[in-house]
Amino acid sequence: DVKTGQIVSLVGGTDFNDPDHGQNNYASGILIPPGSSFKPYDYTTLINNNNNVGAGSVFYDTQGPLPGYPCTNKQLPKNGGNCLQDYDFKYPGPVTLRYALGGSRNVPAIKAMYTAVPNDTSNGKSKSVNKVLDTASAMMDNPYLQSKKKRTYNCYRDEALTKTTQCYGASAIGDGAFLYLDDHVNGLATLARMGKAIPRTYLLKVTNSAGKTLLEFKQPKSDQVIKPDTAYIVNDMASDPKASYLPGNCTEQNCSGYKFQRYNGWKFAVKTGTTNDGYDGLMTSWSTKYATVSWVGHHSRRVTLRTSMEVLTEPLTKGWMEYAHKNQKAVNWQQPTTIKLAPAFIVRNHIGIGSQEPSPAKDLYPGHYVGGGTVKQSTQIIDKVSNKLATSCTPPLAKENAFNSNAASWNIDIFNGGRANIGSNSKGTTSKTTTASDDVHNCSDSPPTITLTAPDNCDITCTITATITQGTHQLSDDQYSQFPGTVTFTYNGQTINSARVKESPSTISFTFNPPASGGGTIKATVTDSVLYSASQSMSINTTAKSTLTLSSPSNGATGVGSPVNVSWTGGVGTYTVYVNGAAGCNTTATSCSVTLPVGNSTIYVKSNDEQTGSITVTR
Repeated sequence: DVKTGQIVSLVGGTDFNDPDHGQNNYASGILIPPGSSFKPYDYTTLINNNNNVGAGSVFYDTQGPLPGYPCTNKQLPKNGGNCLQDYDFKYPGPVTLRYALGGSRNVPAIKAMYTAVPNDTSNGKSKSVNKVLDTASAMMDNPYLQSKKKRTYNCYRDEALTKTTQCYGASAIGDGAFLYLDDHVNGLATLARMGKAIPRTYLLKVTNSAGKTLLEFKQPKSDQVIKPDTAYIVNDMASDPKASYLPGNCTEQNCSGYKFQRYNGWKFAVKTGTTNDGYDGLMTSWSTKYATVSWVGHHSRRVTLRTSMEVLTEPLTKGWMEYAHKNQKAVNWQQPTTIKLAPAFIVRNHIGIGSQEPSPAKDLYPGHYVGGGTVKQSTQIIDKVSNKLATSCTPPLAKENAFNSNAASWNIDIFNGGRANIGSNSKGTTSKTTTASDDVHNCSDSPPTITLTAPDNCDITCTITATITQGTHQLSDDQYSQFPGTVTFTYNGQTINSARVKESPSTISFTFNPPASGGGTIKATVTDSVLYSASQSMSINTTAKSTLTLSSPSNGATGVGSPVNVSWTGGVGTYTVYVNGAAGCNTTATSCSVTLPVGNSTIYVKSNDEQTGSITVTR
């Protein structure tokens, strides 16, 4: 219960009487890694502790080195790679905080943790990491652990999880760090309370055998551990169905599919979580009334889930939240008067399975926001690959005249040229309009090359081939996954074939059936991962397939003589006329005579490329 901190519902396992593990209370007695369900704490700490961050600020979800992730081997982790990966192994480029949280992106979440403390120069960004952990612990508000000066969320150096150690970047995405779920749900309830922390409680009253009250619950005094502006913004981001990667659709009243951010007018914040080993699946949700955490996993925590986490956790979480709020009047978070609505970067690349782009042109910023304060809504020519201002070296296909699409204007990513902040309580400003330019393309770059091969004459059908070799940049590159290498073939300007291409060199072939006789131009174009392109064209003579149609005798004719002259139109090459399945004549003309037996006969004609429909006549 958000208002009181009382635990109103708890299921700790499947069967209390199971002799092996039935008395393990997974809701409050077993340390669990929260996976991505921890990410709200990353963004909460970032917004709360900095003056240049809001829901419309930008982190770059791109491949590259980060503390703890050297990225010297760009293969997938299972093949020895050491780059930080997202769950879908894609890098969609610049994303706002709203879509980074809704899309459950790993790269922005770890960057958020690493920049929690302004101008952090500590080894491995440990000061920032500890700031996030301390903020999360304050939000979870466990007096027992606080009295021992211990956190509620910790990393451990032993498998028994008894000896704590320094956490690093992976803790931002809930890997290698552990908590109790009842602490976790109370931390999210602090967000729901607009930043006010109170201890959770299981007990309302304790009496002795004589009925004397020994202990009775009294509503504890709350502690404002995060700013109301911060809590409101994170609640708004987490309850935004358009930013969520969960598939489905929502109105302002209700949702369908896997989305459930709206229910009878209630706003539900939702966050999923899965550990990298696939042992743990979590889903969290909170409103102004209730907060809940669901976990699924094998009792040993050593067995990989056999299906998508959401398939298991969504019915638990959605079902409980909707049941608990049924027939209750919707009461949603009230926006603090200090919140600022200001221009934001517009996300146009698709971020998650069910996310809906583009993102809003204006978004929420806390009252202490001063960074980027001079940024105004604008239309600029942008390089679509870097999402920075286009230059003379930017290829034509990469240029886009777009509204609020210069990501650099909202860039807070210190690992990708972002402007450093100066703390949420500082009166200084970092509000300079950036003019950062395309840093992907260089005037010395070489585009890919393509060689087109086709016959001079294409009669009915022929093979078209293109051989492609990369230039300076790879044809397809995981770092720019939104622009996979593509080869497109056109005939007289109309697309006739398209294929993805990754390896260099590559050969793409397909069968072409001309749409009309005469001639035209075949063109093959390759576009690489950063939108450099190359084309080659050639003229070709064509003979199109024409429909073969019997014209005489007519179907169903009677009193037909023998021999009979069979005629037709269309088709190409040598024709064979069949009577009752037996060949009657062969010709290159469009008619010939065949002998009919007395009675009914079935006649059809075949050419090199097709067969007519059959007719029946009577002699």
